[in-house]
Amino acid sequence: MNICQKEHKNRIEYFDLAKTISIFCVILCHCVEQIYYSNQSAYYDSSNFSKIFSTICFVIGRCGVPFFLFVSGSLLINKKIDTFEEYKKFIKKNFLRLLLTTEIWLIIYNIFLSLMKVKTFNLLYLIENMFFLKTLPLMNIWYMPMILGVYLVIPLVSKAIKSFDSNKVLIFVGILSFITNMLIPTINVLFSKMNIDTVYLYGYVEFLGGFVGIYLITGYLLNNEILKKISNVLLISISIISFIVCMIWNNISLTYYWKYLHYDCIFLYVLTVCLFELFRRINFNKAVNCIRKLIDYISRYSLAIYFIHIIFIMLIGKYLVLYQIPAILKFVLLNVFTVICSFGLAWIISKIQLLKKLLLCIK
Repeated sequence: MNICQKEHKNRIEYFDLAKTISIFCVILCHCVEQIYYSNQSAYYDSSNFSKIFSTICFVIGRCGVPFFLFVSGSLLINKKIDTFEEYKKFIKKNFLRLLLTTEIWLIIYNIFLSLMKVKTFNLLYLIENMFFLKTLPLMNIWYMPMILGVYLVIPLVSKAIKSFDSNKVLIFVGILSFITNMLIPTINVLFSKMNIDTVYLYGYVEFLGGFVGIYLITGYLLNNEILKKISNVLLISISIISFIVCMIWNNISLTYYWKYLHYDCIFLYVLTVCLFELFRRINFNKAVNCIRKLIDYISRYSLAIYFIHIIFIMLIGKYLVLYQIPAILKFVLLNVFTVICSFGLAWIISKIQLLKKLLLCIK
């Protein structure tokens, strides 16, 4: 879900794999929230098996956004923008097109929520949405204003980064941002559980980009093979350990604070870094051609599916709750039908060239 998809031949295949896995992770994550985390009683009253199952699925799903940000950081920071004219061209071709698509979907979302009787349609509220002054009660909506802001700033950051003759300055800034935006928040969760006063770093550090900036910078560094000397065995081992810790962390957060595992958790960051590096090392030349084409196809429509899937999750989820069937079956059905319907609708829309550009942001 990074740059508006442009159909071309020179694609980086591990980026396509990351985006393909990411969109399925995002759907998985939102289905967990819809079925298991919609209210506290639904989670607390569930069996231990359901809690473990939902936690496993949620941690897997939580990897989706970091993967997207890694890809975005790799593509945007590496993009060659040396002059103001090139920057304007980038804004016109990418930012404005994505902004237009986002605004159209905000209109669609407002109408949809009104039809679902989640909220009454209000023109003033819609205008506030479109100017990003107010948000909608949707699980996916936070990402779009964030990525639009990234599109505006990252090309300028890229220019600054490339003015240095090494990555040492970037690594230093990344470490500082890591401490302020990941290490301290992670420590504070533990401190809160132990009734210890939380830690705050006084000073204005938001300019470092928060957890989003960390993932973007990390994606750029990973694409430049910063971890190439680390063995696959060690990466897999760290991934497994980090995954288990993330499960425990999510359970603690839900039990004590009713908060999910967030993207500023160090252990989620470590997990996704290791997995993304493993993606980078895959030899796609040995992959079956039909699989490569499928990954390529799905990755092109990842942004479109991101916009579409939330409608089907809410629509299907509304009727699934009426049936007295196990939560795990509801969860599986919601995932399967959401994937099928989302891709089906995206395929139908793609057959109409104008709608393909406006709704799917595909050239």
